[in-house]
Amino acid sequence: GYEVEKEQLYYVKLIDQATGYLNVRRDGCKSLNNSVQNDIFKTKFTEAEIKAIDERYWQFAVPVEEVTE
Repeated sequence: GYEVEKEQLYYVKLIDQATGYLNVRRDGCKSLNNSVQNDIFKTKFTEAEIKAIDERYWQFAVPVEEVTE
């Protein structure tokens, strides 16, 4: 038995307010809203996912556990 370490997840906080987070719909459409992830919007990303969207977004990455609203 061994433990698999989960990959760190990040929010992309583009504007410093509660609705300033990158949200990506299943169809790839991007918008800004809150950090709540659901069946429609993805708000938590791995480093590779962020850089695949746009490498410039990496500078706005915030580890999931550090965000409090």
